[in-house]
Amino acid sequence: MITADVTIARLLESYPQLIDALADYHPHFRRLRNPVIRRVLAPRVTVEQAAPMAGIVPAILLEEVRRAV
Repeated sequence: MITADVTIARLLESYPQLIDALADYHPHFRRLRNPVIRRVLAPRVTVEQAAPMAGIVPAILLEEVRRAV
């Protein structure tokens, strides 16, 4: 089960297709297509932390992530 405390890096390791799903979901996540940004930021940011950065409620982002996988 995917939870809000999982890091973006862990999600993308397990579900690489999420890069495109997240990038298509919100423009803020298009940065994940850049491998350098992914390598630096994704291990440090959880789903719960990423959502407000994009102006999204964490529960909604979590639902979208679960739906995409």
